[in-house]
Parts: sequence; structure tokens; C-alpha cells
Amino acid sequence: VSGHTDAKPYAGAGEFGNWELSANRANAARRALVAGGYPDGQVARVVGYASSSLFDRKNPFNPVNRRIDIIVLTKKAQRDIEGEQGAPAAEPAAPASGAAPGVSAPAAPANPGPGADAEQAPMQPRELRQKLNIFEEGTLKMDEAKEQ
Repeated sequence: VSGHTDAKPYAGAGEFGNWELSANRANAARRALVAGGYPDGQVARVVGYASSSLFDRKNPFNPVNRRIDIIVLTKKAQRDIEGEQGAPAAEPAAPASGAAPGVSAPAAPANPGPGADAEQAPMQPRELRQKLNIFEEGTLKMDEAKEQ
């Protein structure tokens, strides 16, 4: 779960700024997931990015940059991304969405179907990370991700 802000500095008092605001935004999303029945132990990360990863890079003050991203992975997809091997795969988890525009990317298929060529074979962790990263230099690249 990641929280984001636009580039406008937080107008609150004290040392509280966009980093704290984005971290609180992500943690509020985590609390909402847990309150809705999602197991707290299955939340891998809660991170605040402030305005370091803008959705609309051309307009850093656009309110669309104030968002949360929730990515739900199967256990196998998590192991593939982290480069782990061995444990049995879990049932696929249902995708979740944030209150604002977010990003959720599907993992590569676990087992290619009959007649699958080498291009459809499971990807190595490094390749999978590159394919799942639909942001490049902070800019959302949805069209390029769909073509891959």
C-alpha cells in the first residue's frame, strides 16, 4: 500500500509535511482493508512517497497526484518478484482499488497453457519487475504496459 501527495506543501503546523501525509494516507488505506476483513499479516508494506512519484508529472499540483496505490499479489507472484523459490502457491487474491486512481498490475501466468511458446513462459524475477513497473521516471506508461 503506498500513499502519494501532489507537490503542494502541506499547510499544517509543525514538522508534519507531505512525507508524513502520504505515509498516513497509506496507513489509513491499510486500516480500511483490515477493517473490511483483509488479514493484517498479509499486508507486506505500507509506504509514503510524498510527491516523489507523480501520477501527472506534467502538472505536479494536479489533485490526481493525491492518491493511494494498492497492489494485491498471490503468494507465488510475491515470491517471483522477490526471487524466492519453493513454497506452494496460494489462491489468487482479489484485486483492490484505492479511493483515488491507483495502479494494479497482474502477474505473469504461473503455467503456460498447451502450445505456449517461449515468449509466454514464466518470466525471471528481474524481467517480471521490469514488466510490472508501469512507471518510468515517475510517469505512468499504461499504453506501453498494455502492449507488452
